[in-house]
Amino acid sequence: MTLLGVIVVVTLVAITARTSIVNSNGAVRIRPRPAWTPSHPDAADAAIADQAQLRLDAPREDDNIDLGVVDAARQFAIKLVTSNLKVPESAEFAENAIRFERLALLNQTTGGKIEHWYVDGAVDSRNDYGVIVRSGWRILLARADDAFFPIMAQLGDFEIYRMRGHVEMLAEGRREAWQEREAQAAAQKATELAANRAVWQAIDKARPAEEKARAALKLAIDLLAAGREEPARRRLQEVIDKFPDTNAAGEAEELLREGSQ
Repeated sequence: MTLLGVIVVVTLVAITARTSIVNSNGAVRIRPRPAWTPSHPDAADAAIADQAQLRLDAPREDDNIDLGVVDAARQFAIKLVTSNLKVPESAEFAENAIRFERLALLNQTTGGKIEHWYVDGAVDSRNDYGVIVRSGWRILLARADDAFFPIMAQLGDFEIYRMRGHVEMLAEGRREAWQEREAQAAAQKATELAANRAVWQAIDKARPAEEKARAALKLAIDLLAAGREEPARRRLQEVIDKFPDTNAAGEAEELLREGSQ
C-alpha cells in the first residue's frame, strides 16, 4: 500500500471515529421526518389527524398579541422534540431559555389574519454516557382563528416537523385580506359620497329662495331660446308655484303672459 493510500485510510478512520464520538456526546437521535404521499388516502388522513392534534387555544387579548406564545411553543416542543432524543424520559425543557421573534412582515401579508413567530428554546437530556447535554430547538409558530399551531420544528440542525398546506393557508389569508381591504375601501368611498351629498343638500337648503328661483327661471329662458316652448312654460309655472314671493316669479308670470298673447 502506498503512503498516499495509508494517509487516506487513516484520515477516513479518524473522521469516522470523530463522528461517532460527537454523536455519542450528543443527546439527539434524529428520526427521519415521515414522507407523505398525497395519492395515498391513509397517509393523507393520518397527516390531517396529526395536524388536528397540534392545536392549542390562544388567549383573546387584542392588546398583547404575543400573549401565550412562549407557553404554546414549549408545549409543542415537548410533543415534537421529546421522541427525537436518545433518552426521552430525561428531557427538561427550560422555560428561561425560550426567546421569540414576531414575523411582522409575513403577518402583514395576510392583514393580521395569520400571525407568525420564530421561537427558539433548549432541552436538557442525557446522551449515551448519561451526561446531561443541552440541545437547541426552534419552532415556527402560527396563530389563526384563536388557535396556536406549529408550522415547522427543528431540533439542532435537523427538521423534525413541517405542516402541510401552509403555503395554501397563506394564499387564502392574503386573498381574504385583499377582499377585506377592497370592501373597506368601497365602504369608505360610499361614506364619503354620502357625506358630500349631505353637505351639498345642506348648502342647497341654505341658498336664498330668490337665488333658487333665479336659477330655475334661467333654465326656462334657455328652453324658450331653444324653441322648446312647452317645457319652458312648465318650468315658468314651477317658478311661480314654488317661489311665489320672489322677483323671479313675477318675471315668470310676464313671460307666460307674453307667450299666451
